[in-house]
Amino acid sequence: MEDYQGASYASGRVHSAGKDDVLYGRFEVRARLPRGQGTWPAIWILPSDPYRYSTTCKKGEDWQGSATCDAWPYDHPFHLILNIAVGGVWGRAGGPIDDTIFPQRMLVDYVRVYQKAGE
Repeated sequence: MEDYQGASYASGRVHSAGKDDVLYGRFEVRARLPRGQGTWPAIWILPSDPYRYSTTCKKGEDWQGSATCDAWPYDHPFHLILNIAVGGVWGRAGGPIDDTIFPQRMLVDYVRVYQKAGE
């Protein structure tokens, strides 16, 4: 635990946005994820241009997790995100953070990207 910009915990994220956007392919990740009360590791993808088909969001609007923005089709590029969040109260897994589990880390063995030739 360390203080960072007034918070007791910090989360981290690595992404491939603008570096390796994939259309009609797949990502494969082998990683050891952190465990313990309060850690939220995730391996996920997001559309590289979230506003391309959006009808209710405007550029610059906080679209992530918004109840007012609509879902995207899979016919344009996506990028990969690896992250660890700390804290939160989602569902039964929420609650106090167990400080005895720290430090934590996500150990990534490999990331493989498969994409159709010419895409």
